[in-house]
Amino acid sequence: QTVWDLITKPDLGKALANITNANTIQVWHSQVVWKPLSKNESGNAGWHRDAQYWPFWSHDGLFTAWIALSDVTPESGPVRFIPGSHLWEDVKGMDFFDKNINIQNKHLNVVHPGHKKINATLLMGEVSVHSSMAYHASIANESQEPCVGMVVHFSTDEAVSCSLYTSDAPDEEDIVYSLGPRLLTTNNITSLLLSISYII
Repeated sequence: QTVWDLITKPDLGKALANITNANTIQVWHSQVVWKPLSKNESGNAGWHRDAQYWPFWSHDGLFTAWIALSDVTPESGPVRFIPGSHLWEDVKGMDFFDKNINIQNKHLNVVHPGHKKINATLLMGEVSVHSSMAYHASIANESQEPCVGMVVHFSTDEAVSCSLYTSDAPDEEDIVYSLGPRLLTTNNITSLLLSISYII
């Protein structure tokens, strides 16, 4: 109930709609992220863009909000972003599940020399928002406190759901595609925000 209350408060919905210039948004997935003190590469999440794991959506109008439930410091393994990477073509070899970020970094330096990386450091209650096409990663938590956040994946009215089937597959009416998301309008959603930043 606490999670539901957090992601369905009207102030959050209004902020997300405003920052993405949307008339409506749809929260279709959420999860709590808990990153304790990491050992070696155990806390790493490799460079990736969310869209590569979402074949059931178009690339337009898809975003992720990362709500800090604890302070996120440079030492606690914050999400890192590459500004402007939402405009890149796909970079082969980038994968969330690949914990060897050093190898990925070397490849990125060859493919996109001179790119910059930024840490999304946040105070508890702050939120970062990024496009599904933005490359991002995170490294180990080297602090003594867990890094805790709520990840909220949402779509705007620009997003289009895509069939995972070819023309010779079963009729759509025979398949249940929906994960059961609730359509949230700017009048009936959102959260307790101290501030919100937009990273693309």
